[in-house]
Amino acid sequence: LLLQALALGLSAFPLFLIARKYLNLQTSLVVAFLYLIYPGTVYTNLFEAHVTPFATFFLMWSIYCFIISDFVWFLIFGTLAMLCQENIPLIFLSMGFMAMLMNRRGYWVWVPIVWGGVYFLFCILWVLPHFSEGKLDHFILYRHLGSNYTELVKNLILNPHMTWELMTSPSRIQYLVDVLSPLFFVPLLGIKGLLPIGLIFFQHMLSGRSYDRSMEFYYLAEMLPFIFYGYILGLSYLKKYLMVFRFVIFLSILMVTLAFLRGPAMRIYGEFQSKYLDYNKNYAVLKSEALSRIPADVP
Repeated sequence: LLLQALALGLSAFPLFLIARKYLNLQTSLVVAFLYLIYPGTVYTNLFEAHVTPFATFFLMWSIYCFIISDFVWFLIFGTLAMLCQENIPLIFLSMGFMAMLMNRRGYWVWVPIVWGGVYFLFCILWVLPHFSEGKLDHFILYRHLGSNYTELVKNLILNPHMTWELMTSPSRIQYLVDVLSPLFFVPLLGIKGLLPIGLIFFQHMLSGRSYDRSMEFYYLAEMLPFIFYGYILGLSYLKKYLMVFRFVIFLSILMVTLAFLRGPAMRIYGEFQSKYLDYNKNYAVLKSEALSRIPADVP
């Protein structure tokens, strides 16, 4: 758990370096601070010890290496991130398409797409079936969309009304609000930075398991680097509108702080209260009751 906390906390450093490529020093420090108290970051660390949060650290560095055009380290950090969870290759694969949109060519495009795609298929077709001995069935999360993957894809494409109703259900809209509102929806202005998590986003949105769309679990861990990369790109776009830029920074600080106080902070206090304050209180009551039962004439 300590290593997980370190990985999530230290991810603020590469995020700061990313921000410095687009923003001034003060704003970059604010972005790093917002990341540290962002509810998704705190909840990810509070939930339980899990390997996925380490992907947050590796993906942050992968984005930074992408920005400074260091392909070797981009590939190394991307590969380390893929080792953390079976669906993260989809993120690395999508970074190839992000590279294309950002006018990169050659190996910046095809290496992530090919390497991410090959490793994803390796995980799905061999690693998971081999080590789970056939007991792990991810498709069960999507059986409401069809009896097999072919039927699932067909229903999503040929039945757009069903797909729209599913994607715009109240719980899914609330998930989007929970994720984006603390950052005042600014990541949407940096949509290119969000592209790599598109497939993961649809995976969560289509899942029949409701807690896939809850910030109180660790399922946002692999998305955090790109949510904040999108936020940085959005702020970079707003720089030309100085008053709006300052207003958005102020609102972001306010909204993330409020989201932290009403979410993770309350949970931390609740756990502290139940573990220490209530325990001491109950201990004092039990002690008083026990003493009151002792006869007065007992020396």
